[in-house]
Amino acid sequence: MLIKNVLLDDKATGQKNSYSHSDSVLRWKIQPDIKIVFAIVYKEILQLTLIDEFLEMLAYDFEQKVWPKLLL
Repeated sequence: MLIKNVLLDDKATGQKNSYSHSDSVLRWKIQPDIKIVFAIVYKEILQLTLIDEFLEMLAYDFEQKVWPKLLL
């Protein structure tokens, strides 16, 4: 659903970084310099507050630790 309804429709290029579908919420972060999308899906009822911080940490750690090893 994220790819079909958001990324392909160019809705992800704006400030919006979440999408609700059914009883789930999709949150994502796009790293354009390495052309990768990090996404998290969780039940809407959970009301998780640290999702944005987690996505930031995940993207940073991936770019700093994993991505350089993949380029070897």
